[in-house]
Amino acid sequence: MSRRLVLEYLSTKGDATRSELVAAMGMSFSAISTLVIQLRDEGLVEEVPTSADSGMARTARRGRRPGLLRLKEQSTPILGIDIGHAVVRVAIAESPSAILDEAVQEIDTDQSAERTMQLVVELSRQLVARNSLALEEIAACGVGVPSPVDSVTGVIDPQTIVHEWAGLSPGKEFSQALGIPAFIDNDANLGALAEATLGAGVGCRTQVFVKIGFGIGAGLIFGGSLYSGANGAAGELGHVQIRSDGVLCRCGARGCLETVASAEHLVASLEAISERSLSLADVVAMVASGDRAATRVFVDAGRAVGRSLTSICTLLNPEAVIVGGDMGGATGLLAAQIQDVLTDNSLPSSVHNLRVVPAAFGPRAGLVGALINARLRGRPGPMRPVQPLA
Repeated sequence: MSRRLVLEYLSTKGDATRSELVAAMGMSFSAISTLVIQLRDEGLVEEVPTSADSGMARTARRGRRPGLLRLKEQSTPILGIDIGHAVVRVAIAESPSAILDEAVQEIDTDQSAERTMQLVVELSRQLVARNSLALEEIAACGVGVPSPVDSVTGVIDPQTIVHEWAGLSPGKEFSQALGIPAFIDNDANLGALAEATLGAGVGCRTQVFVKIGFGIGAGLIFGGSLYSGANGAAGELGHVQIRSDGVLCRCGARGCLETVASAEHLVASLEAISERSLSLADVVAMVASGDRAATRVFVDAGRAVGRSLTSICTLLNPEAVIVGGDMGGATGLLAAQIQDVLTDNSLPSSVHNLRVVPAAFGPRAGLVGALINARLRGRPGPMRPVQPLA
């Protein structure tokens, strides 16, 4: 996370000395120097001397003049892919904050993983061609999936409840199909990465990103680093039990958060009283129009999410809870309810400075996180050879 914050600072400011980075990041000079050396060796940062008559040079009383650090020009574009339960998003960008083009397509929630990956590969090829590029010109690809991923092997947990993805290695599959390096992670983790680096969580070293949609997951940032657990399964918030005698969940347990707060539950609840077929966009629009029933189910959902976060916030004392996902204009209502529940039910010292806010990138947080992952884990310059699948 420190690497990402340094890169974002340089991206915003243009250039800086090591001393300026120390002051801005709150890190030691030796830690900043180590990071700068790593980023320089990876071709992401360059150091240029200051001129003899510059203000910075004049203020240096002894020793050599401080060098200016700046981002090395990245001419190679990157791809970002976010695979959700019901929607896939693909983007091509010069940088995570400079998306050139984007494609969004709904998918069948019961569609096989193989079919989804084929669709994503085709969308990626079309997007690259539409922008007069070739895949060989793409530096790397970041991919988000709605399932736990082992951060070391890139393999999706064989025990995942998203059975069609169990045991797969999508990073290898996409690398082979597209001919470029592909880096995979859980979609909520990438959403947390995006919000912590460029969005609503900038400056917070401990935060929880909550993605609420057809599934519910959390990305956890502890001390400025993304925490994914022993085998990538940290943050499965949707399967925290909140009702011991609740309805059966797809994970096999009863009363999980997803059974009372997911998009599927919200839509089904309102369909039952409206006697017509509804989409998630329909129910979000009903909230915006002031519909009392729709507002009620969203209030209940937000309070359920808040209850599921109470222990986490009491134990971890985060600076922020960032609420993202597919709820559009109703996200603010969810965030307000979460804030109320956490304030009323947590140890006061754990939450009195806590901010609960909507995600800056909304439903696109995972996509932006995938682009960040591609830029920071990929390498500029000549392409590295991709190893064929075993």
